[in-house]
Amino acid sequence: MKTAAPKPSSRVARPPRLARALLRIAAPPDDRTFLVADLDDEFTERHRDQSPRSARAWYRAQVARSLGPLIRGRWQSRRRRRAASSPKGTGVMRLIRDLRFAVRSLTISRAHTAVAVLTLAAGIGVNVAVFSVLDSVLLRPLPFPEADRLVRLWNLQLPQGFSYDAFSPAVVSAWRRQTDIVDRVEATASASFVYEGPSGASMTSGAYATPELFSLLGARPLLGRVFAAGDGRSGSAHRAVVSETFWRRELAADRTAVGRRLRLDGEDFEIVGIVPAAFRFPTELQEIWVPYDVEQPPAEINAGARFSAIARRRAGLTAADAADRVKARGPGVLIEAGQPPSPQSRGTLTARAVNVEDSIDARTTRSLWVLAGAVGFLLLIVCANVASLMLSRALARVRDLAVRSALGAARRDLVRATLIEQGLIALTGAVAGAGVASLILRATTAALPDSITMRAFNVVDLDTRALLFLIIATATTMLLVCLPPVLIATKATVADILRHESRSATGSAGARRLRSGLVIVEVALALVLLVGAALMARSVIKLHQIDIGLDAEGLVTTQIAMPQRGFDTAAARDLFVDALLARLRTTPDVVAAAAGALPPHKTAISYGPIERAVLPGDLSKPVMTPAYEVSPDYFRAAGIRIVDGRDFALASTEPAVIVSSGFAARQWPGQKAVGQRFRVGNGEWLTVVGVAAEVREMSEDDTTGDTEVYYPRGGLKGAMYATAATSQIAAYETILIRTSRPELAAQIVARAVREVDARVVVSRTTLAAHQFAQSIARPRIVLLLMSVFAAFGLVLAAGGIYGVLSCQVTQRLREIGLLPA
Repeated sequence: MKTAAPKPSSRVARPPRLARALLRIAAPPDDRTFLVADLDDEFTERHRDQSPRSARAWYRAQVARSLGPLIRGRWQSRRRRRAASSPKGTGVMRLIRDLRFAVRSLTISRAHTAVAVLTLAAGIGVNVAVFSVLDSVLLRPLPFPEADRLVRLWNLQLPQGFSYDAFSPAVVSAWRRQTDIVDRVEATASASFVYEGPSGASMTSGAYATPELFSLLGARPLLGRVFAAGDGRSGSAHRAVVSETFWRRELAADRTAVGRRLRLDGEDFEIVGIVPAAFRFPTELQEIWVPYDVEQPPAEINAGARFSAIARRRAGLTAADAADRVKARGPGVLIEAGQPPSPQSRGTLTARAVNVEDSIDARTTRSLWVLAGAVGFLLLIVCANVASLMLSRALARVRDLAVRSALGAARRDLVRATLIEQGLIALTGAVAGAGVASLILRATTAALPDSITMRAFNVVDLDTRALLFLIIATATTMLLVCLPPVLIATKATVADILRHESRSATGSAGARRLRSGLVIVEVALALVLLVGAALMARSVIKLHQIDIGLDAEGLVTTQIAMPQRGFDTAAARDLFVDALLARLRTTPDVVAAAAGALPPHKTAISYGPIERAVLPGDLSKPVMTPAYEVSPDYFRAAGIRIVDGRDFALASTEPAVIVSSGFAARQWPGQKAVGQRFRVGNGEWLTVVGVAAEVREMSEDDTTGDTEVYYPRGGLKGAMYATAATSQIAAYETILIRTSRPELAAQIVARAVREVDARVVVSRTTLAAHQFAQSIARPRIVLLLMSVFAAFGLVLAAGGIYGVLSCQVTQRLREIGLLPA
C-alpha cells in the first residue's frame, strides 16, 4: 500500500523571523541582500513542495550552519581593512611580532643570553639582599602603630651626663598619671626563666611585661590571645605568651598548645597565646612573656625593679616638647613615686623617640652604608659589563639592522625591537635576581653579627619595599644596558655594511669610544672596591693584633643559675661554688678552674666618686667602675697577667683589691699603685695588692681597655648587679675553666654540676675566643662581603676586557687572520 505524498501548502511562505534576523545581522553588509534573498527563494520552493514544518526546520538549520563562517568572515574582513589602513599592523600585533622575534633571537644565541642573565641576576640579587638588610635595620619604619609618637623614658644623671632606662614599678605608675604628656605608659623587664621541658631544665630568655604592652605595639596573636587588663595581678600572674619560635621548637607547633601548662621557675604558667616570630620586643631574644601589673604588683612573682618604660606621647605634642616636659617634671615624678633624687646626683628623667638610632650604633650604621655603596658600585660594573656584551652583539648585527632599514623599516621600529630584546634579558635577570637575593639572605642572615640583627625591630626579609627596590634597580639597569645597542640601532645604514665589509673595519669611531669607555668604567669601579677591601683588611688585621690582656686559648666561660630553694643564703652558694670548682679541678683535661666573670663583660658596677688616701677629701667626679668578684686562682685560669704586686691570698680577710693597669694609671699617674688605698663613695677603704693587665675587646670601640677592679669573693658591697634574683633563681655565677679540650667544655661543666647538685641549671657555655671574636664580627663580615664584591667586580672587569678584545679581533679577522674556505 503506497503512502500519499504531502499536498503542497497554499499558505504564503514566511521564513522564521528570528532565524532571518540573525542571518541579516551576521551577514556582511555587501552580501547581506543576496544571501537573504537566495535563502528565502530556497525556503519558498521547499515550502511549496514539502510541509511548512520541514521547510522551517530546514531554514533554521541553514542559518545555524552559516552563522559561524559569517561571523569569522566579518572579523577577518575587519582585520584586513584595519591592516589596509595601517600597513605595519596594530601596536599590539607589532609588539607580539617583536616579542616573538626577540625570543627567537635570544634562543639562537643561548650562550650570550645565559651570560648576560646570570651576570644581571648576580648584580641585582646582591643589591636587593643588601638593601633588605639596610632597609630592615635603618630605613623601614618601626612595625608599631603610631610609631612616630612612641618615646622611651630614661633616667638622666645631669652632672655625669649618662642615662639608663631602669625604673621601679612605682615610677612607671607615677608616669602614667602625667596624662598631659603621655597617653599610655607600658614597661618591660628582661628576665631569664628556668624552663623544665621534656628534655630537662634549660634557661630561656623572656621578659615581664605590663598587660597592655602588646596592644600598644599592635601585636596580634598567631593563636590564642595576648595579655589583657587584669592579667599580671595576684591570682592572674601565672600566665604566659610565647613566641612562634619557642612554640615550634619546644611545643612541636601544636595548635592545641594554648591552655597548656609551662613549668617556669619551678611553677606552672598557663599559655594564653602565641605571637608571630616577627614580634621582637624588647629584643629578638625574648621567647616568653609573663604579665606584671605595676599598679598592683603580684606578690607571688619577684620581677626585680628594673623596668624599661615606653610611652606614647599625646597627639599634637612634638618629640622635643615632650622631652622638655619630661625633663622638667622628672624630679617631681620621682618624689611622687617615693624615690627622691639625691642631692649629689640630681637625678631627673628625659624622653627619647623610639627609633633605630637608639639601638643601632654609629659604626654599624656606617658599615651598612659602606656595604650599600659597594654593592652600588658592583651593580654599575655589572651594567657596564652587560652593556659591553650587548654592544658587541649589536655591532655584529649591524648588517641585519642596516638591511632592514634599507628595506623600509623605520628607525623607531629598529629601536623598539632592540629595546624589547634587551628588556627581555633585563627582566629575566631581575626575576633570577629575586631568587638570588632570597638565597643570599637565607645564607647570610644567621652570619650577621648580633649588633645588626638583634637590635632591629624589623625582620630581615624580602618584603614589598624590597620588591619595589628590585623594580627600580631593574629599570635603572635596563636603561644603562639598553643604551649602547639603541645607539647602534639608530645609526644603522647601508653605508655601515660597506664599512663592515672592508678588510680594516673595526666599527665606527663612536662605537670604539663607547666600548673603551665601558671598559674604563669597569676597571675604575673594580679598583675602588679592591682598595676598599684592602683598607678593611688592614683594619681587621690591626684589630687582631690588639693585645686583649688574657690568653683566650682553651678558656671557656659557663654561667650557672642557682635556685632559691637550697641556695637562698650566700654561705650556701659559696659552699656549692667551692665544691664545683674542686670537682672541676680534679677532672681530666681541666688545667684550671675559678669563679668570676670575664672582662670586659660587666656583671656588677660600683658607682660613686673615688677618694684616694693620699689626698683625703679630694673626691673625683662620680664614675662607673666595672667590679668583679673572683675566686683564688682566677687570674691563672683566665690567663690575665699580674704586672705588679700579687694575687689574692687564699685565706685573706683584708679589704684588698686588684686593679687594672688602666685604673692605676688614671688614679696614681707616675706612682706605684700597689699599697695605695682608696674608696668608692662612702664605702670601706680598699688596699691595692696587685695590678693586672688591662682586658680589652678586639674592637674599634675599646682600644684603651677599661678600669676594672677585682674583689675577692664576698668583698664587693653596694654594687649594682647586671643580673638579679627572681622568684626561682637566687643568684647567677660565672665559672671559668681552662681546658685542653674546649669542644667538650659544656659536657664537662654540665656533668660536674649534676654530680655536685642537680638542682643548679647550666645557662650557657661560651668559648672565650669566640666571645672576643664577636667584638670584631661586624668589621669581619664587612671585610668578607667587600672582598667578595671586589673579587666579583674584578672578574667582571677582566671579562669585559676579554670581550672587547675578542670582538675587535673578530672584526679584524679579514685583516690579521685567515678565513676558513
